[in-house]
Amino acid sequence: MVSTHDQTIPAVPYILQLPKELLLEIFDWLVDVNPPCHERGRTWNGTFWAVALACRRFYATATPYLYRSMQFGGAKIEHGFYPIGDPVICLFNTLKSRPDLRRHCRHLILHHMPLLKTRMAGEIFTLLTNVRTLELGGDTFSRLWPHLIFHISSIPLQSLKLSQPQISRELALLVRRFPPALTSLTLSGYWRTQADLFLKYAEKRCDTVTSLKLLNSELLHCGVFEALVMMFPKLEHFTLEMAAQFPPCRHLEPPALTRVLRKCRDSLKSLTLRPLDFPRGAWNMATFNFPNLETLQIPGHMLTGGCGDFRDTADMIVCPKLRRLVLEYFYGDTFANTSADLGKPDVQWLYEFAEHSYMQRPALQEIKVQFDNKIYMCPGDRYYLYPWVMLNNLQREISRFGIKLTYDEPENPWDGFRFPYHARAEMWPCPLHPYSFRRLSQERAPPDDVPKSTFVTEISWTT
Repeated sequence: MVSTHDQTIPAVPYILQLPKELLLEIFDWLVDVNPPCHERGRTWNGTFWAVALACRRFYATATPYLYRSMQFGGAKIEHGFYPIGDPVICLFNTLKSRPDLRRHCRHLILHHMPLLKTRMAGEIFTLLTNVRTLELGGDTFSRLWPHLIFHISSIPLQSLKLSQPQISRELALLVRRFPPALTSLTLSGYWRTQADLFLKYAEKRCDTVTSLKLLNSELLHCGVFEALVMMFPKLEHFTLEMAAQFPPCRHLEPPALTRVLRKCRDSLKSLTLRPLDFPRGAWNMATFNFPNLETLQIPGHMLTGGCGDFRDTADMIVCPKLRRLVLEYFYGDTFANTSADLGKPDVQWLYEFAEHSYMQRPALQEIKVQFDNKIYMCPGDRYYLYPWVMLNNLQREISRFGIKLTYDEPENPWDGFRFPYHARAEMWPCPLHPYSFRRLSQERAPPDDVPKSTFVTEISWTT
């Protein structure tokens, strides 16, 4: 029997038949591969928008991701002018009218809020009940402190970052109101310290915070630093980063730092100190005596490079459970033949330390030589004078002890130009600024009468 309904049913595109769980996996992957970077002025990558705007169903699935990480306010503009906070008004009105979007906000960043929008930004805390990460920059913490201390206990925060906070009564009282889920606290910027008021209220202990980071900070008074660390007796991860432009320790001396770190020596599992400019030989034998420490990250000049007897510095690291040692180098204005930078004494020390650890620290698995790309920018004409060959040879020798040696090369300031490590700086003309180099090929073999260490392949100049 022939059906009277002979119309063909239009084929539904296969992409529209994907289950919602698979779509969520796709957008989760897009966010993890290229997350939003507010520091560079970029919110989402082009691939995310191309997939989100493919159809109406994709747009409805991707909309909650737009509210997952939000930043309002920006850097201060010239003449003391702050950006108008119109996005704050739009966010406030949207959150009031769309309750379904409130639960999607995970990361909230507020920087340099205008005075007229501070109250409205404070009321946002009453609407966002599912925030995991909160970052307050500039003077936002002091303005939003009355709202924050009232609502922070009802927000399931896991991480809190305060930029340029004032170490005073406000911070000590805020610690008392921390929610049980908060495990990470970061204090960044140049602190304004009121030691008397802070020490008066810094008696309350917070057992939930296990990670404390003090970043880009001016040197604190030892009493304030000790009281700040003692507020969190169960620290497992501690990071202390001094501002590089400040002179060596005016208040916090090595014995004081050692005494403070001993307060949490039993619970500490990860320790990062950078870039402390303490003189060599200032550390005693019990500086790094941590029974449960697994990761240690310190500047390389604290232990290596002309420190004298090797045993005096190797025995300082009394960590039976140490698994990973990271040595950082920050000096971008020095060359490889100086004692402050990575050179032959450092490579020799690393080999002897690995040999000593093979007998004394069986848990050690990795030694990493790391260059800080934010500070470490060596001149382009000296880039390949650093001992990459020695590190490669050392990598093979240390592998005999069952220890892996890794290192990362600092970024080459010559954009788009790469040449062999043995090339000499005096072979290249200057200046470099008006030009960009691009290496074409290495197909041509060097002549027999020219040593390979001085041969350079063809170079093209583009203005």
